[in-house]
Amino acid sequence: MTSESYRYTFDTKVPITEVRYSILLSALAAEGVHGRAQVLLDAEFLVDEGSRTCAVDASTPVGLTISQVFTGLLTREFGEKAFSVQRLVGLSGHDSPHAGRTSNASDRVRGSAGKGDSRGDLRRPVSPRPGPDGRYGDTRR
Repeated sequence: MTSESYRYTFDTKVPITEVRYSILLSALAAEGVHGRAQVLLDAEFLVDEGSRTCAVDASTPVGLTISQVFTGLLTREFGEKAFSVQRLVGLSGHDSPHAGRTSNASDRVRGSAGKGDSRGDLRRPVSPRPGPDGRYGDTRR
């Protein structure tokens, strides 16, 4: 069985904060289509500020919806030339984005929604789950 994910890479002119807002808005839109429970169960994405990338697991209908909405929002807000998107296909199991990596080390997709890199570096996970205050956003600030 294969898994699918998308890695978006952004031009330096695109504010990474806007990328974070756009991925959260995409997850919120997916809630309207699939329901909150399904988004909580299936949504996985990570914004990496250091490499100016965002990875979205699109192996589920929820992830595919998030990817489609995210691509549409980015295109309308920044234009098609402001970012690139790469489709990553790997084997499920230890090589899947769920496990934190793909089969090619240069195409790694690390972390997932709500599960962050605890090293405290530039990786900041974005959670599709609301925080204690009921708001969506970063899992740490």
